[in-house]
Amino acid sequence: MDIGQNIRARRKELKMTLEQLALEIGSDTGNLSRIERGQQSLTTEKISVIAKALNCSPIDLMSSHIAKDISLPSGYHRIPLLNKQQILDWDKIQSHVEFLEIEEWLITEAIISAQSFSFEINDLSMSPDFQIGDKIILDPTLQAEAGDFVLATSNGQDIFFRKYRARGIVDGKKVFELYPLNEDFEIFHSSHSDLKTLGVMVEHRKYRRK
Repeated sequence: MDIGQNIRARRKELKMTLEQLALEIGSDTGNLSRIERGQQSLTTEKISVIAKALNCSPIDLMSSHIAKDISLPSGYHRIPLLNKQQILDWDKIQSHVEFLEIEEWLITEAIISAQSFSFEINDLSMSPDFQIGDKIILDPTLQAEAGDFVLATSNGQDIFFRKYRARGIVDGKKVFELYPLNEDFEIFHSSHSDLKTLGVMVEHRKYRRK
């Protein structure tokens, strides 16, 4: 869904007519109609004006499928949605992100590092809090603490999303376990597997389901 469709959906949700929104933003219905159909570009200032009229934030109107070269308002950051292999290789390829095939970008106002990335939940291991299709933003520069949600890998082969639980220090090394919210899924122990945390969750995006 692009920004024009987002504007139209939000307007319909508020039961506003084209005329009412056009009046609120100091425009005309023809111009607004072209915006909603994606036939007219928008400045970041105009997006902010429309968002205010629709009682939401600019980030709510910005498409998640946003081009990496589009200008963003000050304080906003563009976060790539990565696949499994890209995440496993992220420490090697992040400096070349402009050459990667990134199908989707998330926009956030969170104060996070430039190495941050996003991931789409693909199983029910963390349900009911996290559902398939939810997206999370993770910062790999953060140190996991008790209670954090983390993305991790076991032996560098697969990735999984779990909650972090500290278990003390043994022989000078931190011992921890990564456990699911859904008891039907596996608990991982650092004393039994070669675990590596790939990022600490800083934001969770839930989406309305039909």
